[in-house]
Amino acid sequence: MQFPFRSFRAPAAALLLVFATASRAQGVAAFLDYMDRLIGFDKGTFQQLENLPPRSFAFGDGAVFYVATNGDLKVFKDGKVKLLDRTVGADFKSTDHLAAYKLASALKLYDDGKLDILCYNTGNWAVDDSLVAWVDEAQRTINVRYDRRNYQVADALANDPIHSWRTGDNIAAWVTTIENKLMVFYRGEIYELTPQANEVPYDAALDMVVYQDSQDNGFKVFLRGETIDLEPIMPKSWKLGKGVLAYIDQTGSLKVLNGSKVYTAYTYEPQEYFVQDSLVIIKDRDRLKVFANGQLRELENYWPERWAAGWGTLAYLDVNGAIKIWRDGRTQVALQRETFKDFTFDRNTLLVTMPNRRVKVWWNGQVYAY
Repeated sequence: MQFPFRSFRAPAAALLLVFATASRAQGVAAFLDYMDRLIGFDKGTFQQLENLPPRSFAFGDGAVFYVATNGDLKVFKDGKVKLLDRTVGADFKSTDHLAAYKLASALKLYDDGKLDILCYNTGNWAVDDSLVAWVDEAQRTINVRYDRRNYQVADALANDPIHSWRTGDNIAAWVTTIENKLMVFYRGEIYELTPQANEVPYDAALDMVVYQDSQDNGFKVFLRGETIDLEPIMPKSWKLGKGVLAYIDQTGSLKVLNGSKVYTAYTYEPQEYFVQDSLVIIKDRDRLKVFANGQLRELENYWPERWAAGWGTLAYLDVNGAIKIWRDGRTQVALQRETFKDFTFDRNTLLVTMPNRRVKVWWNGQVYAY
């Protein structure tokens, strides 16, 4: 398939819980009960899925995917269990919108209830929110599935087509083997970022690729089709999230690229920083702080013993033993001070393991007990 190719250098520019809302409330989870049966949770309802413990299970696309004891690959969605494949040992990965697995050498994609075979001779492969990338070992090509279309983005019949690659939610970046160029596939088009790129550091996330320019050694970002100069010198460290980049520059300042603007969150280097989804979570002087939507907020004057984040939401254990949920500047208590063994947070759903392997699920502002 042919598609546009663009090579350019843009001008420099300055730059396993959730606060439930109807549009973001996934409300699907799974766990093993006290008899090791697989139990599914779907928007307030519990349902036994299997009598025996599965080999593995994962969440994604509003569903629970699992490999049953006998090796069958199944999906639990909309209150129903569906058989995807009778197999043993599938290499399975799921995201918010897509799920894929490799069986022997065949790569199969589960999208919106449909199962498609993408390649019969698959080498390396990756799946993200709206993109699947893979190497066809027989054709010696690298391919991308985006918006339900397949694109061939590189080929090299006599050699490996790529030196290295990275994928983000909706973007793929790679360094070509022969020409050593850093290339990007984004929304059906290919861009060339920098030559002599076989040694340059780079990474990909939603809508962006960050990299070192091989010609001036500057720190740059490809962002939604444009290239932005961030720093003349590479930062000490950087971390990527969904449309968010945080990095420590050479002066020690913590900077955050959010949207198309670069903010200075700190003029000095904090103890630690993390990027989860769209949040930058900061440990500074043993205090819990969050940078989101261009603002720095202090949530607590201590650092929580346990925390988890995703979908723009932070869940953490406070000093009184309660589990709190923070989102959009608001905090609420998901679970009052109770004895529990563990908790996980995945896609708007908090799953708390209680003593005697009882389970409580917090979703959409309510607690459900099993």
